Amino acid sequence: MAFQIGTTEVTAHIENGQTVTVGPQRNRNIPPYNCIAADIMKYKKVERYDGLEMVLAVLPAPATWFFWNLVHKRNPDTNVSQFKAKDINESKRITKAYNELQNKDLIKRVKRQHYLINPKVIIPIKTYNEVLEHWHSI
Repeated sequence: MAFQIGTTEVTAHIENGQTVTVGPQRNRNIPPYNCIAADIMKYKKVERYDGLEMVLAVLPAPATWFFWNLVHKRNPDTNVSQFKAKDINESKRITKAYNELQNKDLIKRVKRQHYLINPKVIIPIKTYNEVLEHWHSI
């Protein structure tokens, strides 16, 4: 079967009972919301950050921006994100955001430009216990 979508011609070989669906391309820059500590994670015996939704809802804009950038750039096995400021203004913004997030116990600095996200907030599914131990050791 051949058909045209916009200016692109698509050819598909469809067996009896199979379907083809064409839609808009998904946004691949969405953070991994399935890792946010939610009630559904209780079945995995994972501790939850109490009041997380409220804390995230009232974060100032720079802290929200920095937190979601760290989540997006994190290593899913270690929960560590590396984030380097592009210029002096961004560096000042990161400093303010870090202080806010650190006071709320959402992140800790591991070393310069490396941040550990609280495993009770963003859950490293495969290595939760190891990351939690690392979190408590800092």
